[in-house]
Amino acid sequence: MSESDGMLGKGRILAVDDTPASLRLLTDILRSEGYEVRSAINGELALKAASIRPPELVLLDVRMPGMNGFEVCRQLKGLEATRDVPVIFVSAMSDTDDKLAGFGLGAVDYVTKPYQREELLARVRTHLELYRLSHHLEELVDLRTHELTAARLQAEAANRAKSAFLANMSHEFRTPMNSILGFAYLLRHGEVSEKQAEQLKNIESATQTLLAIIDNLLELSRIEAGQLRLEQSDFALDALFDQVCSKIAGAAREKGLEIRQELDDVPMCLNGDRARLLQAVSNYADNAVKFTKAGFVALRVRLLERRGEFLRLRFEVQDSGIGIAQENIEKIFNPFEQADGSLTRKYGGNGLGLAITRSLAQMMDGEAGVESEPGKGSLFWFTVCLSSAHSDIQPAERGAYCGDLSEATQGEDEDVPDIADMQQADATLDEMESLLDDRDTFTQELCRQHSGLLRAVLGRDYGAFIKQVRGFEFDAALGALRQARASRRSRLPGAINETDITC
Repeated sequence: MSESDGMLGKGRILAVDDTPASLRLLTDILRSEGYEVRSAINGELALKAASIRPPELVLLDVRMPGMNGFEVCRQLKGLEATRDVPVIFVSAMSDTDDKLAGFGLGAVDYVTKPYQREELLARVRTHLELYRLSHHLEELVDLRTHELTAARLQAEAANRAKSAFLANMSHEFRTPMNSILGFAYLLRHGEVSEKQAEQLKNIESATQTLLAIIDNLLELSRIEAGQLRLEQSDFALDALFDQVCSKIAGAAREKGLEIRQELDDVPMCLNGDRARLLQAVSNYADNAVKFTKAGFVALRVRLLERRGEFLRLRFEVQDSGIGIAQENIEKIFNPFEQADGSLTRKYGGNGLGLAITRSLAQMMDGEAGVESEPGKGSLFWFTVCLSSAHSDIQPAERGAYCGDLSEATQGEDEDVPDIADMQQADATLDEMESLLDDRDTFTQELCRQHSGLLRAVLGRDYGAFIKQVRGFEFDAALGALRQARASRRSRLPGAINETDITC
Protein backbone atom coordinates (compact mmCIF):
# COMPACT_ATOMS: atom_id res chain seq x y z
CA MET A 1 0.00 0.00 0.00
CA SER A 2 1.33 3.46 -0.93
CA GLU A 3 1.71 6.37 1.43
CA SER A 4 -1.35 8.02 -0.03
CA ASP A 5 -3.36 4.87 0.67
CA GLY A 6 -2.26 5.06 4.28
CA MET A 7 -3.49 8.64 4.42
CA LEU A 8 -7.00 7.31 3.72
CA GLY A 9 -6.89 5.28 6.97
CA LYS A 10 -6.88 6.61 10.48
CA GLY A 11 -3.10 6.84 10.69
CA ARG A 12 0.18 4.89 10.63
CA ILE A 13 1.89 4.61 13.99
CA LEU A 14 5.23 3.07 14.96
CA ALA A 15 5.27 1.85 18.59
CA VAL A 16 8.69 1.18 20.16
CA ASP A 17 9.14 -0.43 23.60
CA ASP A 18 11.64 -3.01 24.94
CA THR A 19 9.03 -4.52 27.31
CA PRO A 20 6.81 -7.02 25.37
CA ALA A 21 3.82 -6.73 27.70
CA SER A 22 3.86 -2.95 27.59
CA LEU A 23 4.32 -2.97 23.79
CA ARG A 24 1.36 -5.40 23.38
CA LEU A 25 -0.89 -3.24 25.55
CA LEU A 26 0.06 -0.13 23.60
CA THR A 27 -0.60 -1.72 20.22
CA ASP A 28 -3.90 -3.23 21.36
CA ILE A 29 -5.20 0.19 22.51
CA LEU A 30 -4.23 1.84 19.21
CA ARG A 31 -5.55 -0.94 16.95
CA SER A 32 -8.85 -0.98 18.79
CA GLU A 33 -9.32 2.60 17.55
CA GLY A 34 -8.55 1.69 13.94
CA TYR A 35 -4.94 2.85 13.75
CA GLU A 36 -2.43 0.93 11.64
CA VAL A 37 0.34 -0.01 14.09
CA ARG A 38 3.80 -1.44 13.51
CA SER A 39 5.82 -2.41 16.56
CA ALA A 40 9.57 -2.63 17.31
CA ILE A 41 11.19 -4.04 20.43
CA ASN A 42 14.43 -2.03 20.20
CA GLY A 43 15.91 1.07 18.62
CA GLU A 44 17.66 -0.64 15.72
CA LEU A 45 14.47 -2.37 14.54
CA ALA A 46 12.55 0.89 14.96
CA LEU A 47 14.94 2.77 12.64
CA LYS A 48 14.79 -0.02 10.06
CA ALA A 49 10.98 -0.08 10.10
CA ALA A 50 10.83 3.72 9.79
CA SER A 51 13.21 3.73 6.82
CA ILE A 52 11.16 1.08 4.95
CA ARG A 53 7.85 2.83 5.42
CA PRO A 54 7.85 6.15 7.27
CA PRO A 55 5.13 6.37 9.95
CA GLU A 56 2.92 9.36 10.66
CA LEU A 57 3.52 9.16 14.41
CA VAL A 58 6.10 7.47 16.65
CA LEU A 59 5.41 6.36 20.24
CA LEU A 60 8.91 5.83 21.65
CA ASP A 61 10.04 4.36 24.97
CA VAL A 62 12.87 6.34 26.58
CA ARG A 63 14.58 3.64 28.69
CA MET A 64 15.78 0.86 26.37
CA PRO A 65 19.01 -1.19 26.48
CA GLY A 66 21.55 -0.48 23.75
CA MET A 67 20.13 2.41 21.74
CA ASN A 68 17.84 4.39 24.03
CA GLY A 69 14.86 6.42 22.96
CA PHE A 70 16.79 9.72 22.85
CA GLU A 71 19.28 8.32 20.31
CA VAL A 72 16.49 6.82 18.21
CA CYS A 73 14.72 10.19 18.16
CA ARG A 74 17.94 12.01 17.18
CA GLN A 75 18.48 9.66 14.24
CA LEU A 76 14.86 9.86 13.12
CA LYS A 77 15.12 13.66 13.05
CA GLY A 78 18.29 13.35 10.99
CA LEU A 79 16.57 11.47 8.16
CA GLU A 80 14.71 13.46 5.50
CA ALA A 81 11.87 10.92 5.31
CA THR A 82 11.14 11.06 9.07
CA ARG A 83 12.39 14.56 9.96
CA ASP A 84 8.90 15.98 10.40
CA VAL A 85 7.23 12.90 11.88
CA PRO A 86 5.97 13.72 15.42
CA VAL A 87 7.55 11.70 18.26
CA ILE A 88 5.79 11.12 21.59
CA PHE A 89 8.03 9.74 24.35
CA VAL A 90 6.60 7.14 26.76
CA SER A 91 8.21 6.19 30.04
CA ALA A 92 7.45 5.02 33.58
CA MET A 93 9.70 7.87 34.72
CA SER A 94 8.34 11.41 35.00
CA ASP A 95 11.68 13.16 35.49
CA THR A 96 11.62 16.76 34.28
CA ASP A 97 15.17 16.54 32.90
CA ASP A 98 14.15 13.59 30.68
CA LYS A 99 11.21 15.55 29.34
CA LEU A 100 13.34 18.58 28.59
CA ALA A 101 15.94 16.40 26.87
CA GLY A 102 13.21 14.81 24.73
CA PHE A 103 11.74 18.15 23.73
CA GLY A 104 15.22 19.38 22.89
CA LEU A 105 15.62 16.53 20.39
CA GLY A 106 12.37 17.42 18.64
CA ALA A 107 9.73 15.38 20.49
CA VAL A 108 6.24 16.89 20.54
CA ASP A 109 4.79 15.30 23.67
CA TYR A 110 5.38 12.97 26.64
CA VAL A 111 3.16 10.12 28.03
CA THR A 112 3.83 8.28 31.28
CA LYS A 113 3.26 4.63 32.12
CA PRO A 114 0.96 3.01 33.09
CA TYR A 115 -1.11 4.33 30.16
CA GLN A 116 -4.28 6.23 30.73
CA ARG A 117 -6.28 5.09 27.67
CA GLU A 118 -8.27 8.28 27.04
CA GLU A 119 -5.28 10.54 27.63
CA LEU A 120 -3.10 8.45 25.31
CA LEU A 121 -5.67 8.41 22.52
CA ALA A 122 -6.32 12.14 22.87
CA ARG A 123 -2.63 12.97 22.49
CA VAL A 124 -2.22 10.57 19.56
CA ARG A 125 -5.28 11.96 17.78
CA THR A 126 -4.15 15.58 18.25
CA HIS A 127 -0.63 15.12 16.90
CA LEU A 128 -1.74 12.98 13.97
CA GLU A 129 -4.24 15.66 12.92
CA LEU A 130 -1.60 18.39 13.21
CA TYR A 131 0.86 16.37 11.16
CA ARG A 132 -1.68 15.66 8.41
CA LEU A 133 -2.87 19.27 8.31
CA SER A 134 0.72 20.45 7.98
CA HIS A 135 1.46 18.07 5.12
CA HIS A 136 -1.84 18.84 3.42
CA LEU A 137 -1.06 22.56 3.60
CA GLU A 138 2.36 22.00 2.03
CA GLU A 139 0.74 20.02 -0.78
CA LEU A 140 -1.82 22.80 -1.32
CA VAL A 141 0.94 25.43 -1.41
CA ASP A 142 2.95 23.39 -3.92
CA LEU A 143 -0.14 22.84 -6.05
CA ARG A 144 -1.11 26.52 -5.93
CA THR A 145 2.44 27.60 -6.72
CA HIS A 146 2.48 25.30 -9.73
CA GLU A 147 -0.89 26.65 -10.90
CA LEU A 148 0.24 30.26 -10.48
CA THR A 149 3.48 29.59 -12.34
CA ALA A 150 1.60 27.99 -15.20
CA ALA A 151 -0.87 30.89 -15.28
CA ARG A 152 1.94 33.44 -15.28
CA LEU A 153 3.73 31.72 -18.15
CA GLN A 154 0.46 31.50 -20.07
CA ALA A 155 -0.26 35.19 -19.46
CA GLU A 156 3.25 36.19 -20.56
CA ALA A 157 2.87 34.13 -23.74
CA ALA A 158 -0.51 35.73 -24.43
CA ASN A 159 0.94 39.18 -23.80
CA ARG A 160 3.80 38.53 -26.23
CA ALA A 161 1.33 37.28 -28.83
CA LYS A 162 -0.83 40.36 -28.31
CA SER A 163 2.17 42.68 -28.63
CA ALA A 164 3.36 40.93 -31.79
CA PHE A 165 -0.16 41.19 -33.25
CA LEU A 166 -0.42 44.89 -32.41
CA ALA A 167 3.01 45.56 -33.90
CA ASN A 168 2.14 43.79 -37.15
CA MET A 169 -1.31 45.33 -37.42
CA SER A 170 0.02 48.80 -36.65
CA HIS A 171 2.36 48.56 -39.62
CA GLU A 172 -0.49 47.31 -41.80
CA PHE A 173 -2.73 50.19 -40.74
CA ARG A 174 -0.18 52.90 -41.42
CA THR A 175 0.01 52.35 -45.19
CA PRO A 176 -3.69 52.94 -45.96
CA MET A 177 -3.88 55.73 -43.39
CA ASN A 178 -1.04 57.60 -45.09
CA SER A 179 -2.79 57.16 -48.43
CA ILE A 180 -6.04 58.57 -47.03
CA LEU A 181 -4.15 61.48 -45.51
CA GLY A 182 -2.25 62.23 -48.71
CA PHE A 183 -5.23 62.08 -51.04
CA ALA A 184 -7.37 64.15 -48.66
CA TYR A 185 -4.65 66.80 -48.62
CA LEU A 186 -4.38 66.81 -52.44
CA LEU A 187 -8.17 67.06 -52.82
CA ARG A 188 -8.40 69.88 -50.30
CA HIS A 189 -5.83 71.90 -52.25
CA GLY A 190 -7.60 71.24 -55.54
CA GLU A 191 -10.77 72.75 -56.95
CA VAL A 192 -13.23 72.16 -54.12
CA SER A 193 -15.83 74.31 -52.42
CA GLU A 194 -15.21 75.85 -49.02
CA LYS A 195 -17.51 73.31 -47.39
CA GLN A 196 -15.74 70.41 -49.10
CA ALA A 197 -12.36 71.81 -48.07
CA GLU A 198 -13.53 71.93 -44.45
CA GLN A 199 -14.79 68.34 -44.68
CA LEU A 200 -11.49 67.19 -46.16
CA LYS A 201 -9.65 68.99 -43.40
CA ASN A 202 -11.71 67.04 -40.87
CA ILE A 203 -10.71 63.82 -42.65
CA GLU A 204 -7.05 64.83 -42.38
CA SER A 205 -7.42 65.67 -38.69
CA ALA A 206 -9.18 62.39 -37.90
CA THR A 207 -6.57 60.42 -39.85
CA GLN A 208 -3.74 62.20 -38.04
CA THR A 209 -5.36 61.27 -34.73
CA LEU A 210 -5.68 57.64 -35.81
CA LEU A 211 -2.06 57.57 -36.95
CA ALA A 212 -0.96 58.91 -33.58
CA ILE A 213 -2.96 56.17 -31.83
CA ILE A 214 -1.38 53.54 -34.10
CA ASP A 215 2.10 54.88 -33.38
CA ASN A 216 1.44 54.80 -29.63
CA LEU A 217 0.01 51.28 -29.81
CA LEU A 218 3.08 50.14 -31.73
CA GLU A 219 5.40 51.81 -29.23
CA LEU A 220 3.62 50.36 -26.20
CA SER A 221 3.51 46.88 -27.71
CA ARG A 222 7.24 47.01 -28.44
CA ILE A 223 7.93 48.07 -24.85
CA GLU A 224 5.72 45.33 -23.37
CA ALA A 225 7.25 42.71 -25.67
CA GLY A 226 10.77 43.78 -24.65
CA GLN A 227 11.64 44.67 -28.23
CA LEU A 228 12.51 48.32 -27.60
CA ARG A 229 16.25 48.94 -27.23
CA LEU A 230 17.80 52.16 -25.99
CA GLU A 231 20.44 53.75 -28.23
CA GLN A 232 23.22 55.76 -26.64
CA SER A 233 24.64 58.87 -28.32
CA ASP A 234 25.85 62.34 -27.38
CA PHE A 235 23.32 65.17 -27.59
CA ALA A 236 22.78 68.76 -26.46
CA LEU A 237 20.06 69.09 -23.83
CA ASP A 238 19.20 72.69 -24.71
CA ALA A 239 18.70 71.74 -28.37
CA LEU A 240 16.35 68.95 -27.30
CA PHE A 241 14.27 71.42 -25.28
CA ASP A 242 14.27 73.83 -28.23
CA GLN A 243 12.85 71.06 -30.39
CA VAL A 244 10.06 70.34 -27.90
CA CYS A 245 9.24 74.06 -27.76
CA SER A 246 9.21 74.24 -31.54
CA LYS A 247 6.76 71.36 -31.65
CA ILE A 248 4.26 72.92 -29.23
CA ALA A 249 4.81 76.55 -30.27
CA GLY A 250 1.94 76.69 -32.77
CA ALA A 251 -0.71 75.31 -30.43
CA ALA A 252 0.60 77.41 -27.55
CA ARG A 253 0.55 80.56 -29.67
CA GLU A 254 -3.10 79.99 -30.58
CA LYS A 255 -3.99 79.92 -26.86
CA GLY A 256 -1.67 82.77 -25.92
CA LEU A 257 0.37 80.51 -23.60
CA GLU A 258 3.82 81.48 -22.36
CA ILE A 259 6.46 78.76 -22.83
CA ARG A 260 9.30 78.77 -20.32
CA GLN A 261 12.58 76.85 -20.19
CA GLU A 262 14.60 76.34 -17.00
CA LEU A 263 17.93 74.58 -17.52
CA ASP A 264 20.10 76.18 -14.85
CA ASP A 265 23.03 74.28 -13.35
CA VAL A 266 22.54 71.22 -15.53
CA PRO A 267 25.22 69.92 -17.95
CA MET A 268 24.09 70.71 -21.47
CA CYS A 269 25.93 67.92 -23.32
CA LEU A 270 24.87 64.44 -22.30
CA ASN A 271 24.92 60.85 -23.48
CA GLY A 272 21.78 58.72 -23.68
CA ASP A 273 18.85 57.88 -25.92
CA ARG A 274 17.96 61.31 -27.25
CA ALA A 275 14.97 60.15 -29.29
CA ARG A 276 13.29 58.44 -26.33
CA LEU A 277 14.02 61.35 -24.04
CA LEU A 278 12.52 63.71 -26.62
CA GLN A 279 9.46 61.46 -26.84
CA ALA A 280 8.96 61.41 -23.07
CA VAL A 281 9.25 65.20 -22.67
CA SER A 282 7.05 65.80 -25.73
CA ASN A 283 4.29 63.60 -24.31
CA TYR A 284 4.20 65.76 -21.19
CA ALA A 285 4.46 69.02 -23.14
CA ASP A 286 1.69 68.09 -25.58
CA ASN A 287 -0.65 67.28 -22.70
CA ALA A 288 0.26 70.49 -20.89
CA VAL A 289 -0.72 72.61 -23.89
CA LYS A 290 -3.84 70.54 -24.54
CA PHE A 291 -5.22 70.93 -21.01
CA THR A 292 -4.18 74.56 -20.41
CA LYS A 293 -6.51 77.34 -21.54
CA ALA A 294 -4.42 80.28 -20.33
CA GLY A 295 -1.20 80.96 -18.50
CA PHE A 296 2.03 79.07 -19.06
CA VAL A 297 3.79 75.81 -19.79
CA ALA A 298 7.21 75.42 -18.16
CA LEU A 299 9.86 72.89 -19.17
CA ARG A 300 12.66 72.34 -16.69
CA VAL A 301 15.29 69.82 -15.70
CA ARG A 302 17.03 69.41 -12.36
CA LEU A 303 20.25 67.63 -11.43
CA LEU A 304 19.42 65.25 -8.57
CA GLU A 305 22.70 63.37 -8.24
CA ARG A 306 26.09 63.15 -9.89
CA ARG A 307 28.56 60.28 -9.47
CA GLY A 308 31.54 60.67 -11.75
CA GLU A 309 30.23 60.80 -15.32
CA PHE A 310 26.80 59.44 -14.36
CA LEU A 311 23.93 61.82 -13.64
CA ARG A 312 20.41 61.38 -12.32
CA LEU A 313 18.15 64.05 -13.78
CA ARG A 314 14.56 65.01 -13.11
CA PHE A 315 12.59 66.38 -16.05
CA GLU A 316 9.50 68.42 -15.28
CA VAL A 317 6.68 69.95 -17.32
CA GLN A 318 4.47 72.29 -15.33
CA ASP A 319 1.30 74.01 -16.50
CA SER A 320 -1.46 76.27 -15.23
CA GLY A 321 -4.18 74.05 -16.64
CA ILE A 322 -7.23 72.26 -15.31
CA GLY A 323 -5.37 70.00 -12.88
CA ILE A 324 -6.21 66.46 -11.74
CA ALA A 325 -8.25 65.21 -8.79
CA GLN A 326 -6.25 63.25 -6.22
CA GLU A 327 -8.29 60.07 -6.68
CA ASN A 328 -7.44 59.99 -10.39
CA ILE A 329 -3.69 60.53 -10.15
CA GLU A 330 -2.70 56.88 -9.69
CA LYS A 331 -4.58 55.55 -12.70
CA ILE A 332 -3.56 58.10 -15.34
CA PHE A 333 -0.24 56.33 -16.00
CA ASN A 334 -2.09 53.10 -16.86
CA PRO A 335 -2.60 52.37 -20.58
CA PHE A 336 -5.89 53.72 -22.00
CA GLU A 337 -6.68 55.55 -18.75
CA GLN A 338 -7.48 59.25 -18.37
CA ALA A 339 -8.28 61.28 -15.29
CA ASP A 340 -11.90 61.72 -16.36
CA GLY A 341 -13.85 60.05 -19.15
CA SER A 342 -15.40 63.39 -20.09
CA LEU A 343 -11.92 64.74 -20.88
CA THR A 344 -11.57 62.29 -23.75
CA ARG A 345 -14.70 63.66 -25.36
CA LYS A 346 -13.66 67.28 -24.81
CA TYR A 347 -9.90 67.23 -25.39
CA GLY A 348 -9.29 63.95 -27.25
CA GLY A 349 -6.44 61.58 -26.52
CA ASN A 350 -6.14 57.85 -25.99
CA GLY A 351 -4.44 57.48 -22.62
CA LEU A 352 -1.23 55.96 -24.02
CA GLY A 353 1.26 58.85 -23.87
CA LEU A 354 1.71 58.84 -20.10
CA ALA A 355 2.00 55.04 -19.98
CA ILE A 356 4.74 55.21 -22.63
CA THR A 357 6.57 57.99 -20.75
CA ARG A 358 6.58 55.98 -17.51
CA SER A 359 7.83 52.87 -19.34
CA LEU A 360 10.61 54.85 -21.03
CA ALA A 361 11.63 56.40 -17.71
CA GLN A 362 11.78 52.95 -16.09
CA MET A 363 13.92 51.68 -18.98
CA MET A 364 16.34 54.52 -18.17
CA ASP A 365 16.46 53.51 -14.47
CA GLY A 366 13.98 56.17 -13.40
CA GLU A 367 10.35 56.68 -12.51
CA ALA A 368 7.49 58.99 -13.44
CA GLY A 369 4.81 60.80 -11.48
CA VAL A 370 2.65 63.88 -11.13
CA GLU A 371 1.75 66.53 -8.58
CA SER A 372 -1.56 68.21 -9.25
CA GLU A 373 -4.57 70.01 -7.83
CA PRO A 374 -7.84 70.69 -9.66
CA GLY A 375 -7.98 74.23 -11.01
CA LYS A 376 -4.34 74.97 -10.15
CA GLY A 377 -2.43 73.08 -12.81
CA SER A 378 -0.15 70.06 -12.84
CA LEU A 379 3.52 69.23 -12.58
CA PHE A 380 4.44 66.04 -14.43
CA TRP A 381 7.93 64.66 -13.82
CA PHE A 382 10.16 61.72 -14.63
CA THR A 383 13.69 60.80 -13.62
CA VAL A 384 16.38 59.16 -15.76
CA CYS A 385 20.01 58.14 -15.44
CA LEU A 386 22.30 59.54 -18.15
CA SER A 387 26.01 60.14 -18.49
CA SER A 388 28.18 63.02 -19.60
CA ALA A 389 28.85 63.41 -23.31
CA HIS A 390 31.77 61.31 -24.52
CA SER A 391 32.91 63.72 -27.25
CA ASP A 392 34.68 67.02 -26.66
CA ILE A 393 31.93 69.55 -27.38
CA GLN A 394 30.72 72.94 -26.24
CA PRO A 395 27.16 73.55 -25.05
CA ALA A 396 26.92 76.71 -27.14
CA GLU A 397 26.78 74.66 -30.33
CA ARG A 398 23.16 73.74 -29.46
CA GLY A 399 23.10 71.22 -32.30
CA ALA A 400 20.72 68.30 -32.50
CA TYR A 401 23.78 66.05 -32.63
CA CYS A 402 26.90 66.79 -30.63
CA GLY A 403 29.47 64.99 -32.76
CA ASP A 404 31.28 66.07 -35.91
CA LEU A 405 29.46 66.30 -39.21
CA SER A 406 31.22 63.20 -40.49
CA GLU A 407 29.94 61.27 -37.49
CA ALA A 408 26.36 62.25 -38.16
CA THR A 409 26.18 59.76 -41.02
CA GLN A 410 28.57 57.16 -39.67
CA GLY A 411 27.12 53.69 -40.11
CA GLU A 412 24.51 54.79 -42.69
CA ASP A 413 24.10 52.72 -45.83
CA GLU A 414 24.07 55.72 -48.15
CA ASP A 415 27.08 57.98 -48.60
CA VAL A 416 26.69 61.73 -48.12
CA PRO A 417 26.71 63.40 -51.55
CA ASP A 418 29.21 66.04 -52.47
CA ILE A 419 27.89 69.33 -51.14
CA ALA A 420 30.83 71.49 -52.08
CA ASP A 421 28.45 73.64 -54.12
CA MET A 422 26.75 75.17 -51.12
CA GLN A 423 24.61 77.45 -53.24
CA GLN A 424 22.94 74.38 -54.69
CA ALA A 425 22.58 72.89 -51.19
CA ASP A 426 21.03 76.17 -50.05
CA ALA A 427 18.61 76.13 -52.95
CA THR A 428 17.58 72.54 -52.25
CA LEU A 429 16.97 73.21 -48.56
CA ASP A 430 15.10 76.43 -49.35
CA GLU A 431 12.85 74.53 -51.75
CA MET A 432 12.25 71.90 -49.10
CA GLU A 433 11.28 74.53 -46.54
CA SER A 434 8.93 76.15 -49.05
CA LEU A 435 7.24 72.84 -49.83
CA LEU A 436 6.85 72.08 -46.13
CA ASP A 437 5.42 75.53 -45.51
CA ASP A 438 2.90 74.91 -48.34
CA ARG A 439 2.17 71.43 -46.96
CA ASP A 440 3.05 69.97 -50.35
CA THR A 441 3.28 66.17 -50.43
CA PHE A 442 6.05 66.39 -53.07
CA THR A 443 8.27 67.02 -50.03
CA GLN A 444 8.46 63.24 -49.56
CA GLU A 445 9.98 62.74 -53.02
CA LEU A 446 12.42 65.61 -52.51
CA CYS A 447 13.53 64.09 -49.21
CA ARG A 448 14.13 60.76 -50.92
CA GLN A 449 16.24 62.40 -53.64
CA HIS A 450 18.38 64.37 -51.16
CA SER A 451 18.54 62.01 -48.19
CA GLY A 452 22.32 62.35 -47.91
CA LEU A 453 22.14 66.13 -47.58
CA LEU A 454 19.37 65.83 -45.00
CA ARG A 455 21.39 63.34 -42.97
CA ALA A 456 24.32 65.75 -42.96
CA VAL A 457 22.17 68.64 -41.78
CA LEU A 458 19.81 66.81 -39.38
CA GLY A 459 22.27 64.27 -37.93
CA ARG A 460 20.60 61.91 -35.48
CA ASP A 461 17.25 63.65 -36.00
CA TYR A 462 17.06 62.50 -39.62
CA GLY A 463 14.86 59.49 -38.79
CA ALA A 464 12.40 61.56 -36.73
CA PHE A 465 12.26 64.20 -39.50
CA ILE A 466 11.44 61.61 -42.18
CA LYS A 467 8.75 60.12 -39.92
CA GLN A 468 7.19 63.59 -39.58
CA VAL A 469 7.24 64.15 -43.36
CA ARG A 470 5.73 60.74 -44.08
CA GLY A 471 3.07 61.36 -41.45
CA PHE A 472 2.28 64.78 -43.00
CA GLU A 473 3.36 66.57 -39.82
CA PHE A 474 4.62 69.44 -41.96
CA ASP A 475 4.80 72.13 -39.26
CA ALA A 476 6.91 69.96 -36.96
CA ALA A 477 9.17 68.92 -39.86
CA LEU A 478 9.61 72.53 -40.97
CA GLY A 479 10.56 73.64 -37.47
CA ALA A 480 13.07 70.79 -37.12
CA LEU A 481 14.71 71.58 -40.48
CA ARG A 482 14.98 75.30 -39.78
CA GLN A 483 16.45 74.67 -36.34
CA ALA A 484 18.95 72.13 -37.70
CA ARG A 485 20.09 74.55 -40.43
CA ALA A 486 20.58 77.32 -37.91
CA SER A 487 22.55 75.10 -35.54
CA ARG A 488 24.69 73.72 -38.38
CA ARG A 489 25.85 77.01 -39.82
CA SER A 490 29.31 76.62 -38.27
CA ARG A 491 29.59 72.99 -39.42
CA LEU A 492 28.72 73.23 -43.12
CA PRO A 493 31.20 75.04 -45.40
CA GLY A 494 29.76 78.04 -47.17
CA ALA A 495 26.67 80.01 -46.40
CA ILE A 496 23.38 78.26 -45.72
CA ASN A 497 20.27 80.31 -45.04
CA GLU A 498 19.60 80.61 -41.32
CA THR A 499 16.33 81.04 -39.50
CA ASP A 500 16.54 81.06 -35.73
CA ILE A 501 13.67 79.25 -34.05
CA THR A 502 12.96 80.28 -30.48
CA CYS A 503 10.14 79.68 -28.11
